[in-house]
Amino acid sequence: ATRVATLNPNATLTADRVYTATLSGISDEAGNALVTSTWTFTTGPAPTVTATTPGAGATGVRRTSNVTSTFSEAITGFTVAGNVRIQAVSTGAQVASAVSFSTTTRVLTINPGSTLLANTQYRVTITGSTTGIRDLAGNPLTTRTWTFTTGAAL
Repeated sequence: ATRVATLNPNATLTADRVYTATLSGISDEAGNALVTSTWTFTTGPAPTVTATTPGAGATGVRRTSNVTSTFSEAITGFTVAGNVRIQAVSTGAQVASAVSFSTTTRVLTINPGSTLLANTQYRVTITGSTTGIRDLAGNPLTTRTWTFTTGAAL
């Protein structure tokens, strides 16, 4: 009869890494030893941000603009409080925002709940972790931060 064993690590494996698994010291009910078996596997890549709007260091950004990030693959964990935020750099005040993700385009959209202040630098932070933003396999995003400055006009 065929038997299946599942190896379940007690810690999250690091993304983009080669691991080796070895089965040894296993015997059947009659005491016959199983031949040692070894194989390697590579964990999947962590998600990455491939584009942002506005871009890092952008100036004259419309005060009513949404902020977007395009990802290399589908993500989860963006709805957890604090994993996606916009803050005024000078005061640290966080801008209340709605967050959504399109699985079709892989775009995360941050929609500020109010018009941003004029001529103000803002910091966007997208936090990755095993409980924060991660891909569907659990590989965490490397936290991404950038700034942009609004213009005077709406």
